[in-house]
Amino acid sequence: MLFRSTSLATVANSATGAYELTNSAGITVGAGGVSGDTTALTASTGNITGAGTVSGTTSVALSAAGNIGASGAGNALNTATAGTLAASGANVYVDNTGAVTLDDVTTSLATVANSATGAYELTNSAGITVGAGGVSGDTTALTASTGKIGRAHV
Repeated sequence: MLFRSTSLATVANSATGAYELTNSAGITVGAGGVSGDTTALTASTGNITGAGTVSGTTSVALSAAGNIGASGAGNALNTATAGTLAASGANVYVDNTGAVTLDDVTTSLATVANSATGAYELTNSAGITVGAGGVSGDTTALTASTGKIGRAHV
């Protein structure tokens, strides 16, 4: 996802409402990032990676047949949400900014849960709340740089 500039205008990957993208292969989020009130990216095959940030005012939903982000310092997919995050893939490596609730996110494309068949690793700049949908992976690691990690009160 890159900003495209022409002699007429500069186009960004953003929406004031929902931003939803399904691709038949992998998705690379470029430096310009992608944003919407609810932002949903689905890679039917392949991975969701890149140096840009996936932002959602209300929620971010990520679904990949392959990996989301990659393991190792600086390789996680960057997200920023003031609300709910859901990520599902073979392995999930996400670095989020802002207090977040991990719970299912439903868009017009699908309902995405927080799950991985391998590793699910989230590093967050603030507190993490695990919602009713929970989080699952072969190995699961949640790290809050500040704040607490807790369960939503139902």
